[in-house]
Amino acid sequence: MELEARNALPEHWLQKLCAQLSRAQSVKMVQAILDGFDGLHSDNQVESVLRQLLDTTEHKHLLELVLAYGSWSQRLSAWLLKSFPKHCNLVDEFYASLHSKILERLSNFLLLLPCTFDRETQLFLSEARFQVERTPHVLKSMINFAHGKTEVVADVDEADSRSSVIGKKQTRAHQKQARKMERQKISLKQQDLARLNVNDPQTKAEAFSNASSLLDTLRGTFRRYFGLLQKPEIYLATQNMFVGLVSTATYITPEAYPSIQPMAPALYFESASVFGEWRILISSRIDRYLREIRRSDSKLLKIVIKKIIELSKGQFSDDNQQRLNKPDVQFPVYEAKVTADTRLVYQIDCVPNYDGTCERQVIRIFCVYPRAMINEHLWDSMGYQLSKKGKIYCERCTFRKQPHHEGDHAIPPATFPLLEKDVSDTNNVPRLSEENRDEIHSLLVLEKFIALSKELLKSIVVDLDVTHVFDVSPEQKGIIEHQYSCCVLGRSGTGELLGVIKGSEQSLSHETRYLDLKTYKNLSVRTQHVFAKQRDQIYSIFLAYMNHKKQRGEDDTTDRTHRILKAFNATGIPGAKIDYLYVDEVQDNLLIDVMLLQSLCRNRNGLFWAGDTAQRIAIGSSFRFDDLTPFLYRLEQLQEQDKKGTTQPELQTFKLTTNYRSHGGIIQCAAAVIGLITHFWPYAIDSLKPEQAVVDGVMPIFFSGWNTETVHEQFLSGNSGKQIEFGARQCILVRDEAAKAKLQEQVGGGIGLILTLYESKGLEFDDVLLYNFFEDSTVNLNQWRVVLNLIEKPKEQDNPAPRFDEKRHAGVCSELQFLYVAITRSRKNLWIVDCSDKAEPMKMLWQSKGHTQSCGPGDKVPQLAASSTSEEWATTGYTLFTNRRYLQAKHAFERAGRAREAKISYTHHLRDTAHSIQPSNKETTSTKRKELCFAAESFLECARDSKGKQQRVFFHNAAECFENAGSCGDNMGDYQRAAEAYENAKEYTAAVRLYKKTEMFDEAVHIIQKHRQEVDEELANDVQEVATRFYSKKFRKAKTLIESVEEQPEYLEGTHLDETVQLRSSEKPNFQKPPTEGIRRVFFKNPDDVPSALSVGAQTANADSGSNSTVKTQGLGDTPTGTEQPVDQQVEQPAAILTDIVRKDLALRLLYHHRQRVRNKELEKYKTTTQKTCDSSFETCLKLVADPNEMQWTRGSYYKKLYLGLVPHLLACVKAVESYALSAWSEARDQSRKEKQDYDDMYRTKSEIIAILKESRKLGSRLDPSSEVHRKRDVEGLKQLACEVEQLVNRVPSGADLDVHFNLQLAMKGISNAGPERG
Repeated sequence: MELEARNALPEHWLQKLCAQLSRAQSVKMVQAILDGFDGLHSDNQVESVLRQLLDTTEHKHLLELVLAYGSWSQRLSAWLLKSFPKHCNLVDEFYASLHSKILERLSNFLLLLPCTFDRETQLFLSEARFQVERTPHVLKSMINFAHGKTEVVADVDEADSRSSVIGKKQTRAHQKQARKMERQKISLKQQDLARLNVNDPQTKAEAFSNASSLLDTLRGTFRRYFGLLQKPEIYLATQNMFVGLVSTATYITPEAYPSIQPMAPALYFESASVFGEWRILISSRIDRYLREIRRSDSKLLKIVIKKIIELSKGQFSDDNQQRLNKPDVQFPVYEAKVTADTRLVYQIDCVPNYDGTCERQVIRIFCVYPRAMINEHLWDSMGYQLSKKGKIYCERCTFRKQPHHEGDHAIPPATFPLLEKDVSDTNNVPRLSEENRDEIHSLLVLEKFIALSKELLKSIVVDLDVTHVFDVSPEQKGIIEHQYSCCVLGRSGTGELLGVIKGSEQSLSHETRYLDLKTYKNLSVRTQHVFAKQRDQIYSIFLAYMNHKKQRGEDDTTDRTHRILKAFNATGIPGAKIDYLYVDEVQDNLLIDVMLLQSLCRNRNGLFWAGDTAQRIAIGSSFRFDDLTPFLYRLEQLQEQDKKGTTQPELQTFKLTTNYRSHGGIIQCAAAVIGLITHFWPYAIDSLKPEQAVVDGVMPIFFSGWNTETVHEQFLSGNSGKQIEFGARQCILVRDEAAKAKLQEQVGGGIGLILTLYESKGLEFDDVLLYNFFEDSTVNLNQWRVVLNLIEKPKEQDNPAPRFDEKRHAGVCSELQFLYVAITRSRKNLWIVDCSDKAEPMKMLWQSKGHTQSCGPGDKVPQLAASSTSEEWATTGYTLFTNRRYLQAKHAFERAGRAREAKISYTHHLRDTAHSIQPSNKETTSTKRKELCFAAESFLECARDSKGKQQRVFFHNAAECFENAGSCGDNMGDYQRAAEAYENAKEYTAAVRLYKKTEMFDEAVHIIQKHRQEVDEELANDVQEVATRFYSKKFRKAKTLIESVEEQPEYLEGTHLDETVQLRSSEKPNFQKPPTEGIRRVFFKNPDDVPSALSVGAQTANADSGSNSTVKTQGLGDTPTGTEQPVDQQVEQPAAILTDIVRKDLALRLLYHHRQRVRNKELEKYKTTTQKTCDSSFETCLKLVADPNEMQWTRGSYYKKLYLGLVPHLLACVKAVESYALSAWSEARDQSRKEKQDYDDMYRTKSEIIAILKESRKLGSRLDPSSEVHRKRDVEGLKQLACEVEQLVNRVPSGADLDVHFNLQLAMKGISNAGPERG
């Protein structure tokens, strides 16, 4: 009886534990509950606790919670490790053992835990998950092999097959398929064995040995899992999951929640513990709706969440599952009553389960609508569209299981065997009406759905903006979970000289890094399909291109890549390699670029290549996935030669054919273009099955028939003739920069977003207007007419379609790829505006296939422009900025009323513009430097308006621009400003590097002393050594000025003297010989007197005889006269010789001032005219202030500060305006002599210029440094003058590029704060 008592657990311990945790409002309360357990006295108790924790469904992750912390944690983990199977004869039981199940739980839990791990731990968790998943199957195979057994595969049960509505014949087919999948799942794969570090057994002994090794590995994984669980950051994150849980009975207020940790970047998360078996997928609309009512109506939020909880538990009452669409629609859509006037709309969906072993019913919630606003026709259309997925899909979604228990009304979700592919049924689906088309497209294609997890629910309740992972299709899920490197090939919305001669794989084996003529001519036809018969001509063009490039001293992208690869081969790859590499738009790269990118990744299973060769519009690219796959395989083979015993799994290619961006109308139009490419140029792009749309949609509209010169007035102006404005989700696409500039000149810049085809890559819009694509094409009409060959039933024409000629029609191929990119930017509407003859062939082809509709003069023109809110413009601005479309982002932010973001965008545009300038000669080099400095100054302005990390980023960008400007001619002034900006950005290594380059060693040493730990150690040591040599060199240079080595005085360069100074100890005999020309000699007794002597200058030599000064100087070229007393009688004897008393800090201080003066002289060369005028005015003011006969101001005069601080800037402004007026007058006079029209306008222009000139001269006289307003110290008068200067500057046209705005802003800011003169 005593033994039974010791083995017995407290009654209802698990229910009590769950009840206590449900009331926990903090992590401390959770810890107190876990610490309060009574001890476990026997192994039977331990096993019983583990089994109950494993089986409980009341609180998910309760097992992990108890294993991680508390009085039972160590006891439970120790028993699991102690009882872990050690011998092969226990392997048969391991598959279904407690240990196996807990391992499975922990592997998933830790991998998906919302906690930040270091890289090593992340790699371990990923690899351990693979071990836990595959080891049991491999173990079973090993034991079967050892015992001479064949593998026996149990049938996979079909869920609730007794009540399934699917027929018996179909059920057998599914069972057969399931058995086949199970055999595949447990069959051995060589890559699995290699990854598990075991060999394919050849004998029984090897099989047993492998089994023991695998068990040891799992035991080690188990031990490390427990170590991770019991780390503070892990158990705290686990305990946080049990704080403030929402219950069906009580809605906990947001204040009860602790701070929520950001979600980990994992794909799947557990459902909130209060939910039932039904998995809930909510749209982003629902997410926004719940957050909105959380702020406005917390009572309604409680009701909606309660309703969702009821649905998750299968409580499908009449109020909760009322059919919304008509009974004759094959697929039902439901509504659930929320309040008397509110309905929640949802569908029952059937999707693959997390582990991919079956399909499972889920609830997909679209939105919550006011009852009066529910459009039943819309949901009829929704039902028709969903029924297109096939009969089996519809049957699975409408099937309902029986409740688990008699009398229970809760319906559990059903599961089914995986269905490879259902037959789509479109026979009875009516065409979407125009009024419902956009909404259906938004809900089924553009809308993103999120699994309603505990983290998501918490973030809604506490109004925390957290990024959550979207639900994905089975195809996308397969790509995401693929554990090896792969390629993803799709069309849009799923997801050639240089390319061959210089950028191909073969170019790497040539010393010149490009193919010779013989090699080029021997390439296969597929390698360069378009010009396969003209390779001699192409190679001649290539040689001419190379010669032209050499003469201009320029490089192209292949030169860059080859140079980097050569450096990698010579010195290795600098820095640490990355673990995972994701490359999108890979088709815009060359194969040598792929080799470069692949070399940066240490993980051979961490490479992800995605793209669409139909969108290959990058100049010089001939990329194809058919070339990429074997190329990567050969690279891996070369790398594996150094890694014996390793094998690389075959690179898998995923092909996506479902479009998740555009509707069927746009996809069909684009598919016709793809059909042309693959028909005439079968090797141009990779082969894919035709793209499929999720929903139908309106056909693109082709506008033609108007006058080509005035067509823009028809579509880009309103009825009143005023310019229309496109919205934030609309875009006008043109061919190139020239076409964009022309259109902007015609319609103005405020019409909306205008992008070139290159700029539109990677972007998408609701509506796209493709403007004059064919008119601006370099391909002529006769070449475009080749597309007419694909019209199935052509009309009889006098001019039939030309026969295809590979050489003549080569340009059409690239044009079609550009056209495909343009079409696929659109989500909802595509409008093609082109009235040229060259547009007719494609228009005829599309219309013959029923892919476009026409609109001409006299037809009703649909409304094109759509209004947008400020928030929508801001969203578009951020999207454009992220995609580096900075000028368009500036426009979007201006429309959103966000001046700061517009300024930042424009600043980035300035940098891009500067980088695009090729410094091929002195003029372009100077222009590039000027533009870089302009961008740098703009970044500094952005930094002044920012804080924290963002401010440092702007300082960094400014520093980079200044540094690049410095490289345009090795300008030390630019390097200095770059160093200062790097220092402000707290990038001290870069700052020290540039301070060293400019020989600003004082600044460099100062940073090293203050931030030694943040400066590269090698650079810091080098700078200190070079600085020492630098100063020593200065001292050694002085020796050439000394009469003898024994008389070495210190030789220093003064800062404010503009001369070289020779310091002499007064202990030495008097010098009869005068100083060297240009050298001033200073005698001293004490080194502390030297600075004062230097500041006094040559006047010290003429000091009064009664002076007690211990320093005497000889001016330039002065010679002691006979009447002059000997030096040793004039100066007291020093206490020590010169070399003993001159201190290093004095030398450093003097050298610093000298170098500062040299730098100032250097910077003087780069000052603008306005800056020089300001400096000159300041010198004049300073002289007048110093002269007591001029400005008789009292000491400490307040006006003196205004006088010296503001007046020079105001005078600079006035002088700049005067210079503008003189120049403008001269230009206007010359113009009037050349042109004899517009006399009135010319007269007005001249009159305004004369008025500005007179006013500037008048203000200049009143502001003159010696004017009466200054002598009277008239602050109010100065304020009035400043206002008049501001008005004068504003009269100058904005295009005059007047460089005075900084001066004016500074002066106005200072004068606005000025008070009356004191004293």
